[in-house]
Amino acid sequence: MSGTSAAPKTFTQKLLDVVERVGSKIPHPAVIFLVLIGIVVVLARAFWLLGASATVEVITPEEKAPES
Repeated sequence: MSGTSAAPKTFTQKLLDVVERVGSKIPHPAVIFLVLIGIVVVLARAFWLLGASATVEVITPEEKAPES
């Protein structure tokens, strides 16, 4: 048996190892999306119960008078 050791990892290889470990721990994107939808629904209901509202001001251009 030879006593050869693996070559040291480069910075890029170490960075990719970290990205792979973190990527393996996060949930599927669809799950993240559904959780965010749930948060929005709960917040919307909470704000509605508190009486919050939003108003929108729309600026419409004045109609041109017909040229004679």
